[in-house]
Amino acid sequence: MVARLSPMFEYSEVALVAVTLVGAITAWMCATIGLVQNDIKRVIAYSTCSQLGYMFVACGVSAYSAGIFHLMTHAYFKALLFLAAGSVIHAVMAEQDIRKMGQLRKYMPITYITMLLAALALSGVPPFAGFFSKDLIIEATMVREFSEGFEWVGAFASFAVLSGVFMTAFYTFRMFFLTFHNSDRVDSHTKSHLHESPKVITVPLIILAIGAVLTGMWGITALGISDPDMLANYFAGAIFVSDAHNPLMILAEEGAPHGAMGMILHAPFTLPFWLALGGIGLAYYMYFKETTMPAKIAKAAGPLYTFLLNKWYWDELYEKIFIQPARRLGQALWQKGDLGIIDRGIIHSGIVDSIKSGAARLRTTQTGMVYHYAYAMVIGVFGFLTYLMLNG
Repeated sequence: MVARLSPMFEYSEVALVAVTLVGAITAWMCATIGLVQNDIKRVIAYSTCSQLGYMFVACGVSAYSAGIFHLMTHAYFKALLFLAAGSVIHAVMAEQDIRKMGQLRKYMPITYITMLLAALALSGVPPFAGFFSKDLIIEATMVREFSEGFEWVGAFASFAVLSGVFMTAFYTFRMFFLTFHNSDRVDSHTKSHLHESPKVITVPLIILAIGAVLTGMWGITALGISDPDMLANYFAGAIFVSDAHNPLMILAEEGAPHGAMGMILHAPFTLPFWLALGGIGLAYYMYFKETTMPAKIAKAAGPLYTFLLNKWYWDELYEKIFIQPARRLGQALWQKGDLGIIDRGIIHSGIVDSIKSGAARLRTTQTGMVYHYAYAMVIGVFGFLTYLMLNG
């Protein structure tokens, strides 16, 4: 929606700043939460939130096409990660805690290889899909200059997306090593049922793995995402970017590499490449070599580890700010409004009691005595004749 509304956003620097800040904070915060999560699906879910932050940063710095491109590549490798996680959960009898897994590569080679490809794509390692889209967003963020008073926004966004690269690579391979390597922590009962998932799961894994490997190279070439001239032709009429702050045009003018091979060859000379390798290397060292180190760090970090493990206490904060007040309001409306005013007041004391009292009065006229009815008929006829005489 933000990309489609680019003609509106491009004429409001404040709106672009807001989008950039929301995206940067989301990307960074969710990455920090993903560092310590132990539920395999929760790690991937917070990674999704973080990558959505990257997409919004791209829109905020006017690199809308890069954000859409990342949405496309992300769809392949993140779907692959979720499906691979489902394959793992299916194999270990619905267990989702990665601390209770380990050495699963021996039992699930297809899931292992496809999840490795997805992890590399998410980490932004060339030539996998995530590298091209994420690198383009980061480069665009670094060259985008905001107007006076908002200069710090670009620096903050650059810090968020760059540190996010390291954290993403770390928590992705933390999950990967704890699941498929590390020590064997699967209980004997589950181990007796371990096996590779059926073809209904592995065939989609292979198809998505092809997308996780190739869509980045295809998109950067066929769609011309890194070429501003071709980009204008492809998205003509759909995306508008002001020439005054078009980051892709700035990159082109500065001689940034075009095409898949150019970006791959240039990758070793960029900071995101080494941050991604650093995150993978640290995860390898902590969860493959020195496996006792994470527990020591968690104990030393103390409150910080607990803070991240509890997701910045957002659930508790949301409960205090929104859930509890809404519940109290609902309880008050139910007890005092619904039961007190409507049921006991308007309905019972008003309508119901009036009908009851009226019915009781009318019931006294129905005695069942013939002479009472004859008397009423005589009175009625007398009254009718009197009316005719007076108005005749």
